[in-house]
Amino acid sequence: MHISLKFAFAASGLVIAAAGMTAIAAPQAGQGGAQPRLEAVDKNGDGNVSEAELDAHRANKFAQADADGDGAVSFDEMEAFREAERERRRADRASRHFDRMDADGDGLIGPDEFDARAEKMFDKVDADGDGVITAEERQSVRERMREGRGRRGPGRWTRD
Repeated sequence: MHISLKFAFAASGLVIAAAGMTAIAAPQAGQGGAQPRLEAVDKNGDGNVSEAELDAHRANKFAQADADGDGAVSFDEMEAFREAERERRRADRASRHFDRMDADGDGLIGPDEFDARAEKMFDKVDADGDGVITAEERQSVRERMREGRGRRGPGRWTRD
């Protein structure tokens, strides 16, 4: 087998194994993160992840990646699997974002709900609460974002 093909198969195996292992260490519901939640691996719901549950999770991920079912994951299958996982995570993020904006849970975002996020961001930037965002307050936000102080996740910040 050619060395680059061996590398591709080894890398594929590592990606699938990493997906299984990171599921254990992933943040719990409401804490963000793109990896599967503990609940996805903890099939019996006892709050623990057994080796058997982790093995089953990894086997399931491998089966999803092995689109043609031949027992091996080709480079093209791995790329397709990774793209499908990215799309699933994107859709999950979009759904969570919509749900956060839909304060009354009616499946629709009204004008007040739409404006609430902008108002919340305005209030965060308007550090002195005077209803005006000054050049200094804008600069302060840029610096905090750049430095990553108060980070709760990618691109997020809080008022110090």
